[in-house]
Amino acid sequence: MNSVDLLEIDHAAEAFGVTPETLLRRLDGGALPEAVRHNGSWTVPSEALPDIAQREGWPLDLTTDGDQGQLTAIPEQLDRYINETMAAHAAVVLAKTQATAARAEARDLAKEVRRLSDDLDAERAERERMAAALSEAEKSQAVLERDKAVAEARADEVRKQIDQERLERSLLTARLSELEADREDALVSMGWWSRLRYERRRPPPPPHAPSLPFRPPEPRQK
Repeated sequence: MNSVDLLEIDHAAEAFGVTPETLLRRLDGGALPEAVRHNGSWTVPSEALPDIAQREGWPLDLTTDGDQGQLTAIPEQLDRYINETMAAHAAVVLAKTQATAARAEARDLAKEVRRLSDDLDAERAERERMAAALSEAEKSQAVLERDKAVAEARADEVRKQIDQERLERSLLTARLSELEADREDALVSMGWWSRLRYERRRPPPPPHAPSLPFRPPEPRQK
């Protein structure tokens, strides 16, 4: 311990607000175990002053400035303690503030994660719906293409039938023209009475057959 940490009895008594004699009597009675001898005189460590004042019920005035400047302010140890306590308190407050901010940020992040998850679920459901709709459209297109192929094949058959019927009709028309020409030749070779009787006995034409008006045959030129 150095002289700065030790207070003489007079200065210690002044700090407690008592007389040096009172402090010496307490010292002689063994009530001040903190007191130590230094250079042949009794001294009191400055860091023990708060404990002694609390135990004895004395007020403590640390603003007294002695002749040797031994008690000019709060002891350095108390200053360090107060500063460390205030720093620790500030650190605790800062930690609580940061923890509160972290919890709020965590809640915001959780909300954002839930929102993104909901959006992802909605997007996944939309993709599945679109895939199902596309599959149905492809099935419908396949059915339409099959029906189109069937219709085209049927149309080809109908066109072939029409062409065949046209050909047969053309052949029948040509044959009918030949028969009509033969009939006219036969009528030319008949007399007028025989032609008249032929026309009377001639059967009526079929319902769908074209009606050919009677005209006298013209003689063929030789």
